[in-house]
Amino acid sequence: MFIPATKTTPFVRYRQDSSMLYIIGRSIPEDASEFYKPVLGLLQNLKQHCPKTITTVFQFEYFNTHSSRSLLNILRKLDETKSNGTQAKVFWLCDEEDREMVEYGEDLRHLVNVTIEIIELPENKYDELMHQVISQYNHHMS
Repeated sequence: MFIPATKTTPFVRYRQDSSMLYIIGRSIPEDASEFYKPVLGLLQNLKQHCPKTITTVFQFEYFNTHSSRSLLNILRKLDETKSNGTQAKVFWLCDEEDREMVEYGEDLRHLVNVTIEIIELPENKYDELMHQVISQYNHHMS
């Protein structure tokens, strides 16, 4: 699965060979539930592949309220993968100066039964990583 980043939607990439899901960028789509529907479908269909682990990396510069509901649904779906024997690992990458984003990651920890590791990065490393991942995949897919 590959969805390129736009001004209002994040970069989304799932690599089946490594069972890695990346959701990176800005998430302010008109209809977040519609945008994230393919991601939820992918997680629902993991039953067919039964990977031992799925690793999900979230890195947002900003997301709106509608997106936050969809993110919670994604985390709940990741929690459900345990019933198929798949362990979910979640990394919440954020700028160490963005206290709101750090706190949101902490809040999510209390809402789901998935371990969420919050990784606070200095702003320059955070920005560098975000742009590197997005440009690398956008370049390979064009």
